[in-house]
Amino acid sequence: MAELHNYGVLNREVFRAMKKFFESFFQRFLEKRGGIRFYSVEIHYLPFMKNVHLSGMLILVIVVLIIAGCTQPAVTPSVTPTPSPTPTTPTTTSQSGMGIPGPVSTLPPESNLEFQITANGNTANPLMYVAIMGGTGMTTVPEVEVTLTKPDGTSETQVMTQPFYSGKNVQFSCSTNRNRIEIWVTAPTVGKVKVYDEIVPFQSINP
Repeated sequence: MAELHNYGVLNREVFRAMKKFFESFFQRFLEKRGGIRFYSVEIHYLPFMKNVHLSGMLILVIVVLIIAGCTQPAVTPSVTPTPSPTPTTPTTTSQSGMGIPGPVSTLPPESNLEFQITANGNTANPLMYVAIMGGTGMTTVPEVEVTLTKPDGTSETQVMTQPFYSGKNVQFSCSTNRNRIEIWVTAPTVGKVKVYDEIVPFQSINP
């Protein structure tokens, strides 16, 4: 009888500890679910519970913990937004101080002229020549204007007037690197138009 009495006291202490544990566990569980407060219900130890085996109580605790773990809300992984590439706009740069060559026009058939651009190849005293070589406008075109612009932006303009002949030219002091050549022709039917506008390398031209 003494052993049975001690066993009942043990079960009673286990019951009280389990009751306190469940009250605390369900209070935290409900607060996480939405702030619902758990109100404990007074449950007294009954005499028949003295036969409840300790291992059964432990099994009940394990089952409750498994259920609580299964009902935990799924953790949503954070998504880091991928930055969008910034579009780039292509830019056009000028050829140093020479500017950018612009559009040119075509002369009427009766005012056509042919030109030749040459360099002397002398880097100590560099010169470039622009010559009239022929065309139907040799007798109808009154004026040809030629402008040379160096990389530093300095420019020089020279004018050729009638009478024209093959080989008539103007010469310019130039850069040994590149130079911009612009040729303007004044024709009777269209007036003054630009017929040539290019960046010309010095070394690639044969005298």
